[in-house]
Amino acid sequence: MIEKNQIAFLVGMPRAATTFLYHNLNSHSEFFIPFRRKSNYFSLHYGKGNDWFLSHFKNAPATSIAIDTETLSFINNGLNSPQLIKEFNENAKIILCVREPGAWVVSLYDQIATFDNRISNFEDFLAGNYTLVEDGIETKFQMNNGDIYARIKEFEDLFPNSILVLKFRDVTESPLESLRRIEQFLGVSSFYSAENVIIKKINSGRRKHNRFLNKALRNEYVIAAIHYLLPRKAVLVIRWVFDGLLSGGEGKLVATQEDEKKEKMLSLARKHYKSDIEALEKYI
Repeated sequence: MIEKNQIAFLVGMPRAATTFLYHNLNSHSEFFIPFRRKSNYFSLHYGKGNDWFLSHFKNAPATSIAIDTETLSFINNGLNSPQLIKEFNENAKIILCVREPGAWVVSLYDQIATFDNRISNFEDFLAGNYTLVEDGIETKFQMNNGDIYARIKEFEDLFPNSILVLKFRDVTESPLESLRRIEQFLGVSSFYSAENVIIKKINSGRRKHNRFLNKALRNEYVIAAIHYLLPRKAVLVIRWVFDGLLSGGEGKLVATQEDEKKEKMLSLARKHYKSDIEALEKYI
């Protein structure tokens, strides 16, 4: 089994290119991607203990760098994920994905609305009147003005010498350069080129979901059954198909032009996160 210091963490705001990075990191032979894209160990399952978390990487080659994705700490300001990662490994390498808060929360709302018909109107969503069900566990959407910047600073303060901040804009405009920065940051060989970077239908702003399938894949018992019944490579292929076939777009990571309704949502979101946007100017 690999050691703690061989596990890097892809963290940050959901809808900030983490899915795009997940699929591309999986194509690098020196990275090991577990069967579940997000273990949610440092947000939902910490009580299960380190052995449960490390079991996700039991088949990793001894010399590989394993990647775990953690995004729920940007859904709920009460989650203790940064401190728990620090407790697990104080020298952990952190890849932090950051997006302009207004566009981020509109994109997040749109994505959730494609698979969860319980979601209320956008104003109520911003106000914290929505609860996400992940792995069969309820997690309230609770990110108020100032919380996003506070969370980013928390990661930076806890891991000052081992963090790579990736701007969503940079990843969308220069995906190859962003992946090469990750290679350098994690100390692996150069692999990515214009020919092998996967951008088609990944992290599209128009992604659609089958509600029943998405609900099933958020159930902890279904996840456990998949892990038990299917080999890791098969699960990763299914994950690629699920993310790829259920996405729209023509190989772009950016959303299409927003209509009048979307512009109103964006305006509300930017008012809601006004201090975050001001504080995060250098990041976005």
